[in-house]
This record gives sequence, structure tokens and C-alpha cells, in this order.
Amino acid sequence: MSDGSALARWVTANQPRTRVILTSKTLTHWFPVGSVMGALPLIRKPFKPEDLDRLLAPVVVASIPGA
Repeated sequence: MSDGSALARWVTANQPRTRVILTSKTLTHWFPVGSVMGALPLIRKPFKPEDLDRLLAPVVVASIPGA
């Protein structure tokens, strides 16, 4: 893939169960509100570990059987 947004579009179209978090230094990526891409989490680089933890916590808990 040529860039992260292209990869994210491919993953959401071809591997819909795979969760995607977009990261950007400039936050210039724009996706229409209500679109699949617009619904993806986006954090600014460099990000703090706690920012990533906040986004990953629901995914990790949901993937642990019985959690």
C-alpha cells in the first residue's frame, strides 16, 4: 500500500473483522462523517501510551473469552 489510509480502506473492505486505528502526524486525512473510514479511531502522532491504551482497552477486553 502507498499510505496508511489506502491500507485502512483495503482492510475495512477485505477483512471487516480486523480493527483499524489511524495515526497521523498532521491529521490531514479526511473521511466523510458517516462513512466507514470516518468511523475509524484517529490519533495524532506522536501519541502518548495512555492514548493508545484508551483506544485498545475495549478491543483487548472484548477479545478475552469470558471478559
